[in-house]
Amino acid sequence: RSRIGMASTAKASRVRASVRLVVQRCVSAELLLDNKSHWESIPRGLVVYVSFSPQEGSGISTQDALSKAAKAVVSAPFLTLGVWGDGKKPQSIASIATSPKQSTSMTTTETTNGVTISPLSSSEPEGGKQIKNMFSLGIMIVPQAALYCKLRGSKELRYHNQMGKAEAENLYKRFIDEVVVQLEIDLGLTKNKAKKKNIVSKEPPVPPQEIFKQGNWQGQFKDYDEKGFPTAMANGDEISKRLLKKITRVFESQKKKWEKNRSRTPFTQENKISQQPPPLDKTKKEPAGICKGREAHRGGSKMIGRVKVVFGTFGNRQGLRLDSELGPFSHVFNFG
Repeated sequence: RSRIGMASTAKASRVRASVRLVVQRCVSAELLLDNKSHWESIPRGLVVYVSFSPQEGSGISTQDALSKAAKAVVSAPFLTLGVWGDGKKPQSIASIATSPKQSTSMTTTETTNGVTISPLSSSEPEGGKQIKNMFSLGIMIVPQAALYCKLRGSKELRYHNQMGKAEAENLYKRFIDEVVVQLEIDLGLTKNKAKKKNIVSKEPPVPPQEIFKQGNWQGQFKDYDEKGFPTAMANGDEISKRLLKKITRVFESQKKKWEKNRSRTPFTQENKISQQPPPLDKTKKEPAGICKGREAHRGGSKMIGRVKVVFGTFGNRQGLRLDSELGPFSHVFNFG
């Protein structure tokens, strides 16, 4: 049998994803969610830039890469309190948010979108418990596809190693979910890791427009229509009727799997965000910075204990305002 015949009967292999993070600390930050005037801000905390790249061969799974990346954001010691030169060591978001011994002298009252966020006093109750010297922190997640690029010569940037847009969007939503759940675990808002069972943890299906460009189908076809369906063999020959019938079945099957997967929300049932934004009430004005009831990739915010998580709108320009008085303390990581 020919190579094409053998490949067409084999199941397309799954391409796993790697995750690249750039993490930096800040005193405050603002992110533009709608490319116009909707800014969402965080107090002292971390700005996390994230990107994804397809990887073949052996290595950790996509889910493991996402989990490890989220764990690093929440648990690694990136954040420094106090002032420059005071000798204080960096700590993690989780350790600061849960420690009753942290001094509130590290910051003055901070303002977010016109709303004053003051450190909690030792007598202020939260959830029926007395919490001492705890204050608000923030994590801002910014999608940045350009983290995966290469310089060709000295004047040309190449971005060919980026994950496809549809798949990257799906991974971005899953990464946000992983950060939220990891925060809930590390902040003691869930008793154990059983909550992770509610996450859509299976590898997402390959987008139908990409199915014939990877795995065992890769290199078999030369031209594709606007939907990603092959229109000519790699050598320029017309696709045979028999093969055309087969790839049509594969394409339709993959399309159903993809649409079914996209209809699911990546958040846990408790944190579910509706698939469609609520109808606008023109008689009611929402304060700036509020983005409730929207999909993760459309941008918004969520309070997890005393940590405010802001996530940018996937595909937007990610307008950013940043104050990092102690220095950005930037770190770069690859997972997968």
